[in-house]
Amino acid sequence: MRSSLSSANINHVRRRHSRRKFLGSISATAAAGAFPKILRASEFMVISGSQYHVRYAGEKIQRIEKAVIKGPGTARPLVKPYGAGRFIWSPLPLEMGESLEPLVAFYRFALTLAGIPRVFRVSPPAPSILILPALYEKAALYTFVSEGEREAQLQLLHLETITQISLTVPAERSALVLIDRRTGKVIDSLPRDFARPLRDFTKRSNKR
Repeated sequence: MRSSLSSANINHVRRRHSRRKFLGSISATAAAGAFPKILRASEFMVISGSQYHVRYAGEKIQRIEKAVIKGPGTARPLVKPYGAGRFIWSPLPLEMGESLEPLVAFYRFALTLAGIPRVFRVSPPAPSILILPALYEKAALYTFVSEGEREAQLQLLHLETITQISLTVPAERSALVLIDRRTGKVIDSLPRDFARPLRDFTKRSNKR
């Protein structure tokens, strides 16, 4: 009796094979001259030519390992071609650390290699607020998710049009702002009084 596979099953098998090949490639790269070692409370990593201090605390030091690559020098990301792209491997578990700066530098390094331009800048830094930009053909939608207990005053610079916008992000809430990608004009926001161009904000401040 002949058994037949549907196109869905064939695609599933292909995806599994591709995934195994990919994970095998990562394992082979990681294993080449590398061995596991218990983390120390203080580690260092070089990213894009700069050295970062990575701190670990509590039980993490006892139960999380790092990879040590044979040879001199400080730990640094390992980049390997894969198909039409590349994967980036970190010998240190950066997301488990207590330091934000090396994690930001690592993701920025990955975005640069991928050729993804920076969309915005925000000041002052707001670690308790997640900012998610979504670019469409004619508009940019920014989503702000606050995990802080106080509202935050931010200034967003949309880099495509070099437009500065003043924002008041409510505590423990989400907010949205829709921007015209051609002019930088604020099309709409939720809540309604959430965002306004910086020039308008400056004029109102001068009147007080």
